[in-house]
Amino acid sequence: MLNVHDGQVAFVSCENLLHPTNSRPLRIVEGEVHVWGAELEGSGACVEKSILLLDEAERTRAARFVRELDRHRYVLAHAAVRVILGRYLDSLPETILIEASDSGKPCLRSSGPQGATLRFNLAHSGSRLLMAICRGCEIGVDIERVREHTDVAGLAARFYNPREQEKLAGLSSENRRQEFFRYWVAKEAVLKGKGVGLSSLESCEIVPSKNPARVIGKIRDANTVESEWIVEWLSCGPDWHAAVAFTVTEGTVRYMPLRD
Repeated sequence: MLNVHDGQVAFVSCENLLHPTNSRPLRIVEGEVHVWGAELEGSGACVEKSILLLDEAERTRAARFVRELDRHRYVLAHAAVRVILGRYLDSLPETILIEASDSGKPCLRSSGPQGATLRFNLAHSGSRLLMAICRGCEIGVDIERVREHTDVAGLAARFYNPREQEKLAGLSSENRRQEFFRYWVAKEAVLKGKGVGLSSLESCEIVPSKNPARVIGKIRDANTVESEWIVEWLSCGPDWHAAVAFTVTEGTVRYMPLRD
């Protein structure tokens, strides 16, 4: 049965995520999708500790940021990803080998038996990080903060198909903005799961499903549907929209960390 829930993503502090008491191993089985949220804020000591968890390529990239805030958020985000993955792999965060595809989609490399089928994806907006993990299927995730001055009409005309544009046009100004971002995160989650860039936004169509919490994301090549994805919108609080997309036909989305 498809999962419907009324939970909300808990955006925990990086100080909390990196604390030694929160390092017990975690297990995920096929058919589950685990969603993590983190606030990319931390003390100077937390940032320094986080740097030690990154690999050389990540440290090099972090050093290129001009603004200190951007550098700190990058360091905290990638350290948080490593800490979370470490709990599923039962490995030290700094020993995890992560690589990227040509499109930039991250994946595990040489992760041993526990990581052979583990898939993950991440997104960040402002001070928030969103991460999704599953086993045995592809996955993508996106998060966006609603921006008041976004050119909704112009972007929809460029990236949304006629049916989506027609639906937006029939809404009030505020509802149109909210629905635009709901569609945007759904499309991006699908494209990130597929491992293709934003240039393919217009080829991704979002259609309703029987589950009100979910939609279907279809990627079209000319007139042919290349693939279909299950997309579930995630609750992240007022003025935020997020979605996770995956290829398993039946799945349970769990907001992490689970309550005891």
